[in-house]
Amino acid sequence: MFENVGIKQTLAKNSFWVFLSQIGGRFIRAGIVIYGARIIGAGEYGVFSYAISLAAILGIFSDLGIDTALFKQISATPEKIASYVANGIAMKAVLVTISIAAAFAFGAQISAVPGASHLLPLAMLMLVFDSLRESSIHILRARQKMEYEALLNLLTNFGILAFGLLSIAYAPTAFALIGGYMAGTAIGAIAAAYLLRPLFRDFFRNIRWATMREILHIGIPLALAGILGTLMLSTDTFILGLLRTPQEIGLYSAAQRPITLLYAFLGISPLVAFPIFARLVRENKEKLLRLCQAIQQFSLSLIFPAIAGGLIIAGPLMTILYGSSFVAGSLNFRILILTLSTNFFILLFTYLLLAHNDQKILGWYALAGFISNAIFDIALIPSFGGPGSAWATLINQVIVMGLILTRVKTHMNYPRPHIGKLIIATATMSLCTYASIGFLPVIANIILSIVVYLNMLYILKEPFAQEMLALFTSLREKNTKISTPTPENTI
Repeated sequence: MFENVGIKQTLAKNSFWVFLSQIGGRFIRAGIVIYGARIIGAGEYGVFSYAISLAAILGIFSDLGIDTALFKQISATPEKIASYVANGIAMKAVLVTISIAAAFAFGAQISAVPGASHLLPLAMLMLVFDSLRESSIHILRARQKMEYEALLNLLTNFGILAFGLLSIAYAPTAFALIGGYMAGTAIGAIAAAYLLRPLFRDFFRNIRWATMREILHIGIPLALAGILGTLMLSTDTFILGLLRTPQEIGLYSAAQRPITLLYAFLGISPLVAFPIFARLVRENKEKLLRLCQAIQQFSLSLIFPAIAGGLIIAGPLMTILYGSSFVAGSLNFRILILTLSTNFFILLFTYLLLAHNDQKILGWYALAGFISNAIFDIALIPSFGGPGSAWATLINQVIVMGLILTRVKTHMNYPRPHIGKLIIATATMSLCTYASIGFLPVIANIILSIVVYLNMLYILKEPFAQEMLALFTSLREKNTKISTPTPENTI
């Protein structure tokens, strides 16, 4: 699980480490968030949250897509890694410095919460440390070393947990909690600098204006797309708040939360495949097509049962997650779960355009998505409330997916998925799921449904399922022969 041996094994290995990094990190940080809020109280926790949000707003232009540009360029031309790292880190240092100066100049004036401005220096230090760690993670991803990404994220979050607990035990205040957060992010930044230290030997000699312009030329359209994408995610809740009741916002947000977690999980395979995309675009288009076929087949084998099962057990699932008062949000959940497929393909197609150096168009697609999402929200929310917002999200994602797919087809003959056996297996599972609602608890029903679905894939001799089984069997056998890596072979 620490060496890259072939495309399929590399994808499986990196997917495992990214999953562990994201899920493990979320759970660890959730521990200090929940415990910290209970200890310092709602008022102090509100000051803490506001200071973090204010620092994020002031630092919104501290990246300008540089990290993603590094990810793309190092993946495509790994022989230039030292040059890209030096110029990317140098530009981010300047941008972060500007953000810190803005925080000190305007933080007290724009802060609407008493006491939050006193926390800004520590919050901005967190921005510095997180900036270095995020850049390091993108560099490690480009080198297909996701095991070190997991190491950095888990180390950072364990540091936040440990220092956070110690800080609020000493003084249960917002200042103490943010100090613990800052110390934990510092640990992650120090570890990131240590792992990447071979790249810093000729740091200043590698700085070139031409390379900086190249990085910004790629990064700025991606930054625009990212900002518009973030605004798009907030549009639903904002317009829902203007036109409907707070209760409907709560029901919609509750339904949206597990969907966003599934988005993150399904986005792992396109993410880990991107460095290979960038290389195969130049070297072997036929292999690129086969890789796209494999990724979409694997992801659809997860998406189909997730959608079918979600449609059937939405009500009981909302009850077990949030309580009986949230059952009214099950229709929102049923509509939003349909976006699993559209969201996955938008992400996959975006990475393909990025690999083909066609990132400029992404900003325009993001703008079109932002405008159309707002239009559909305004049209549907007054009459249908939360479900109208969910339908607006689905319709908008279908439109954006179609636009990006049309663009992808100008670069490659994108393969069609083979879904016949997946439909049969999903239909069989759905019958079992529906029949079990009355006499099985929700968790037991989900487990039984998974077992039925996997067995149907095996019975139907679904080729990709058999390949995955063979791959994981070989990984288990090889794992006993692979030793733990050292930092020296990171790059």
